[in-house]
Amino acid sequence: KDTIEINGLELTFKNISIFDLNGNIIFTKSDFLVSSQTIRMDVSFLIHGTYLLKIKTIDNEFSTKFIKE
Repeated sequence: KDTIEINGLELTFKNISIFDLNGNIIFTKSDFLVSSQTIRMDVSFLIHGTYLLKIKTIDNEFSTKFIKE
C-alpha cells in the first residue's frame, strides 16, 4: 500500500514525522492546516517494513506503528 490515512478532526499540525524502528527520521512535514478530517500521505518511497508515525499538534502528541507492505 502506497498511502496511509490519518483520520481526525480539523487540527493544526505542528509536524508529522515517520521514523524507522532504529529511531532514524525518514520523513517530516511541518506547520500545515488540515482542512478535512482525513489526511492521505504518500509513503511509496518507503521500503517494506514497520515504521513509527508521530504526529504533533499544538496541544498534543500522538504516535502509532504502521506496516508498509
